[in-house]
Amino acid sequence: MSEEQERELLDAMLRGLPLKAGQPDFHIVDLYQATCGQVQRQLYLDMYHCDNPAPAQAPAGFSLRAKPTASTTP
Repeated sequence: MSEEQERELLDAMLRGLPLKAGQPDFHIVDLYQATCGQVQRQLYLDMYHCDNPAPAQAPAGFSLRAKPTASTTP
């Protein structure tokens, strides 16, 4: 990939432009370390496609729960 292509790609990513048909998705993922007791896991999260529906399944070894709301918080 040329420097010009890299600049165009970065510009499109930062502006949140949709991908063109057939265009590769060179996007950024974030790495988070999750520690519970002696167990440590790495989670790679794609926080840059927030317009997609939330996943119905949690990654292996994790579970999903409802986000607390004002009515459920003590």
